[in-house]
Amino acid sequence: MSARRASRCCKEELGYIEGGSQTLVHALTKAISEQGGRPASHAAVNRVETNNKRVIGVMAAGEFFPGDAVISTVPTPYVGKLVPDLSGEERARYDAIANTAWCASCSG
Repeated sequence: MSARRASRCCKEELGYIEGGSQTLVHALTKAISEQGGRPASHAAVNRVETNNKRVIGVMAAGEFFPGDAVISTVPTPYVGKLVPDLSGEERARYDAIANTAWCASCSG
């Protein structure tokens, strides 16, 4: 099922995942686990840790979770707060984005 909306600058197509958004969560969790990753949830991330402009993990609930990638769904105004090592220019680009909802689609 999908819905469409056209505006002056772009067209949007909203899709609905069969089985609900939890289907996407389960698929991502499975794929990460199969590649040796350790998906973590139910803990608010306080900070994305970086070294030389590369992600090295996150701090959540007082614990460091190492990793080389972060999947985030936080609204863009919070990115600068979670990644304090962003340059001023990078932070300004995130801060300039209007808080909009978005969705990613993965297929294999």
